[in-house]
Amino acid sequence: MNSALFSEWYSKDFFPNVKKFREREGKTGKVLLILDIAPCHPPVEILNAVEDYFSVMYLPQNITALVQTMDQCVIEKFKREFIGNKFCGDYFWQKTTKKV
Repeated sequence: MNSALFSEWYSKDFFPNVKKFREREGKTGKVLLILDIAPCHPPVEILNAVEDYFSVMYLPQNITALVQTMDQCVIEKFKREFIGNKFCGDYFWQKTTKKV
């Protein structure tokens, strides 16, 4: 993921689909998208310039793990099971240590 890809998703997928949903459901008011601070996310000023009733806010640094504890548990268990599986572990090791 990079900034250009995220911006494309935001303007060509997220924004139009939310707009259609709002029209279909008769919703009004501002739309708030809350994101973590990832290197692929463009500056908030760029995203907020798309439309007046769309607003983007970033979570403060180092808070993502506190609000996404479910993700942490699921990812940790997946890694444990995946790496613990002899075949998958060997496959993963080969893919991650492959020389380019």
